[in-house]
Amino acid sequence: MTLEELREAQKISRDIIKLLDEKDKAEAAGDLAEVERLYYDMRICNYKLRTIKAAIDRIPDLRIRTAAICRYLLDMSWRDVAQHLGQEETPDGIRAALERHIRKCGGMYDE
Repeated sequence: MTLEELREAQKISRDIIKLLDEKDKAEAAGDLAEVERLYYDMRICNYKLRTIKAAIDRIPDLRIRTAAICRYLLDMSWRDVAQHLGQEETPDGIRAALERHIRKCGGMYDE
């Protein structure tokens, strides 16, 4: 798992929300072909997201895992992540700790 994959997970999460909105509009318009296409796109996005979530779930450090989930899957700001973690965390400190951990592990959570 790399930082690029985490950033991709954040983008995919945003894309899924957009696809859901588009699917709702297509359903309301009765465009079944478009609904089917959007559903297929959502399935692909969900598969990619599940792969990244599985790698995040294998991070042994709970603080780092929580920071990755909050920032990249829940799309929280670094300030909100630091507040969520508490215990005198700073946005820059938690971001640096996460980046250091990912670089140090060098993809060891990939399968």
